[in-house]
Amino acid sequence: SYFDAAGVPLRILPQSPVRGKAFFVCQFWADMAFRSVGFIINLLRGKTTFRDLLPAPPPIRPAGGQDDLAKLFEQLAAGNAAGPPPPPTTSTKRSGPPVVDADITFLD
Repeated sequence: SYFDAAGVPLRILPQSPVRGKAFFVCQFWADMAFRSVGFIINLLRGKTTFRDLLPAPPPIRPAGGQDDLAKLFEQLAAGNAAGPPPPPTTSTKRSGPPVVDADITFLD
């Protein structure tokens, strides 16, 4: 925002509490000051409330979540539901390591 430029005098002025700090720190404090003043003005005008600052709570899960899991286990035990897939089959016939036929010539 345009108010980030207010970080320059904050960094230079001797009476500033953020004198000599990194520029982004000065930008942060300048921006927070202007945003806070704007929020207070909007709060006094009735355009915003403190509830606007807080995020909405997550939706509540229905209480039947555990019951659904219990029903699934009952169906698995009865054989009515599709269970986990069978493990992959491996072949019992194994071949040895590949044979590499190479002629080696030493250069001495």
